[in-house]
Amino acid sequence: MDRTNFQSFKTGALLRTYYFDNFSELEKEIREKFENSLNGLDVNFKNKLFFYLGSNHMFRFGLEYVDEKATGTHKKFNENESFKEFPLAKIIKIDKKDKMIPIFNISINSINRKTISYEFHDVVIKLINMRNILAHEPINFNFTEKDHIIELLSIEKINDSNLLDIDGYVFSHENEQNNQIISNLMHMQIVVETLKSI
Repeated sequence: MDRTNFQSFKTGALLRTYYFDNFSELEKEIREKFENSLNGLDVNFKNKLFFYLGSNHMFRFGLEYVDEKATGTHKKFNENESFKEFPLAKIIKIDKKDKMIPIFNISINSINRKTISYEFHDVVIKLINMRNILAHEPINFNFTEKDHIIELLSIEKINDSNLLDIDGYVFSHENEQNNQIISNLMHMQIVVETLKSI
């Protein structure tokens, strides 16, 4: 591995760490806002959440290797259910369809063009999709604008952000994937700040 590729590899590893760390904070904020909104939800929408929760348990099975048998899971009804078992993507996709959680009906401003904004649900879905690729593909991932990238930022915008302002560290722009990751990372930080301010 030559020096340029090694620098790019180091940058990618650092970006993954930053991405996962920031994503944990994003997930915490979204779940907190979701759980806090449950008491005021429309009854029909809450019934739909219970339906999805029940469906999840209906298809969960475990194996008991010693007794050589399959077992099902049991879920007791709880009127005050917090739906902690829902993956983040499910929460976002359910609300994207029904728009029942007012706090999620927000727009995220573009960093490149101030007159453009992106719908919250679409932004979070792209952040989730990128997280999934980063978690499962060690190298050579293929991000697309449609599924993963909110907007690709210029090298100048990336440098101006000081996101990787680590003493003595030089950010490598040789790798387009690194630029895509840091672009989404900057948007993720905006989403987290926006949610915290609500």
